Amino acid sequence: MSSSSFAVVPNIAVLADCHAVAQQLLGPDGSFPDWINIAPVGVLGGATVLEIDCAERLTSQLLVGDLALPFEPFHLLGPSLPPEYQDGDPLPKVALPDLST
Repeated sequence: MSSSSFAVVPNIAVLADCHAVAQQLLGPDGSFPDWINIAPVGVLGGATVLEIDCAERLTSQLLVGDLALPFEPFHLLGPSLPPEYQDGDPLPKVALPDLST
């Protein structure tokens, strides 16, 4: 498995390479989901497994300049913080679970 492999998750996790994921995210006319959330969920065979969740509504509107943030479609999310974390605490290092077991 290459480092570009990741899980595509709306409903069912499917391991796929980045080209297959891009084809699933793009509409036939080149449109794309309004928002796309990407979050690491684990490690499998040395590759990071990402959860990709996206809006069902498609758009072809490109935002540039000042409007691009925070309205671009890609939102990178980190792994969940431990339950004992409180605002103001230093961000802890979080180990992703090994999904091969």
